[in-house]
Amino acid sequence: MESSSHTIRHVLHYLLVIPGFLGLALLLYFITQSARGTVGERPVSKLASESWAEAVKRVPADMPVVWPDDEGELPESLEDLNADTRERWGKTNAFIISCSLLVLLGGVGIGLMTAALTEAEPPGFPLLRFGAAIFLILPAWLFWGFNLAYPGEHTGIFPKLYFGFPSMGPVDYGMGGMTAWTDCFFIAVYSLLGAGLFLSFSAARVRATALMLIAIPFATISFPFLISWKWGGGWIDMLNNNYDFAGSALLHWHTGAAALVAGGLLTLFKRKVVLPEPGKVSPLVFPFMVIGGLLYIVGLIGLNAGSTLDSAPDAVAVVLQVSTAGALVSAILSVVWWFFFRNRGLIEMVLIGLAGGVVVVSGATDSLTWNGVFILASLAGLAVPGFVVVMDRIGWVDPLAVGPVHGVAGLIGTIGASCASFSDGMEVSLVGQMILAAVVPVGAIFLTAAVILLAGAAGYVFRGAKRSHSGEVSSEGASPPMLPKA
Repeated sequence: MESSSHTIRHVLHYLLVIPGFLGLALLLYFITQSARGTVGERPVSKLASESWAEAVKRVPADMPVVWPDDEGELPESLEDLNADTRERWGKTNAFIISCSLLVLLGGVGIGLMTAALTEAEPPGFPLLRFGAAIFLILPAWLFWGFNLAYPGEHTGIFPKLYFGFPSMGPVDYGMGGMTAWTDCFFIAVYSLLGAGLFLSFSAARVRATALMLIAIPFATISFPFLISWKWGGGWIDMLNNNYDFAGSALLHWHTGAAALVAGGLLTLFKRKVVLPEPGKVSPLVFPFMVIGGLLYIVGLIGLNAGSTLDSAPDAVAVVLQVSTAGALVSAILSVVWWFFFRNRGLIEMVLIGLAGGVVVVSGATDSLTWNGVFILASLAGLAVPGFVVVMDRIGWVDPLAVGPVHGVAGLIGTIGASCASFSDGMEVSLVGQMILAAVVPVGAIFLTAAVILLAGAAGYVFRGAKRSHSGEVSSEGASPPMLPKA
């Protein structure tokens, strides 16, 4: 029976090749439609590379960002672009497309790292699941997710929901100008990154079906609904006392808090954590972890950079500078943790530190001073690997440390944004950031807990029926229910 079930799971995973290819086709469609917004004959790759080169040349840059006051120059349609704005418009669209692709590569990196830690199935299965997630999530954003996130009309709690493709017209935020298609692509890969983080729990031999039941509604319902509350003009934004530049609360703390709950509940259903022991990793696993980890970090940096919603070189230079500095400070402290505890491999702890440093500054990447960067990154470098050590010691399931990296660092970054220096005089308070932090993860935590508890109960009932059928008598001292292996 077990062999038959194992074969069926493998066949179903191989069938995921079909939605994976369809997901790639959808990605190409998004890229093609977004590229139309460059409104010029110069290729997207050329415009994007020029934008990145101009930003890199300005490092080191003055902090915080001084945003140009030219939002009123946005045209009503692409046909209204004049010679002065056409070049900048094209570069902004191309730049945001490139950042979207970097974030997407971060999702691929999560798949590779998951494959590196997975011993119970072929290493390609995590990537197949990520491809299937692309196929399921992108259409939702295409038809209604983007409209839900940015409804235009908002009662405060409930956005006006309507269906339809994004327009080729400009969005009414940002300064360099971009189409709704481009922004839809960027925000959709935001959600794909969050879904990929949930799917990484399969490395602990958790059945992927339950993870999909968490990842898909999280990315297509919970995430856009929360965006509407803050970035879409809902009640959180109406408070006028909170800030979230690149998703420290809306993406990282939102995902990480649910991951912490997921890991805690999964620990109750598992007899032990299944992770490779440090120093005993197969040589074939090492490149998966290193390449995947680097892609993951690049994706997080692309997420921060793209959140400028503009190709303005000075602004992008500050974001790159802050993200890199935060990553380095946090990584150094993570190495110190590894030196004393060595609960995971050195490479893994360095990657955890780098990611935590990029995440912790995402709440106010454009508005931090050097002191702010150092303080937040130091807190992340102390708290994130510390949580990883404690969780590993008590057997708290979290293969890629999603809870500590995105939850702990995201929460620190969300609260820490209240101490940033805002060049436009924005009033951001500690109370406002605490309200943001308190509200954001509630829905995802409830969804995660419900799915895992139901999956665990179903697995327990199934195993009890199987034992009864085979003539075995269950005892009151039996071990806690355990989710089926992948």
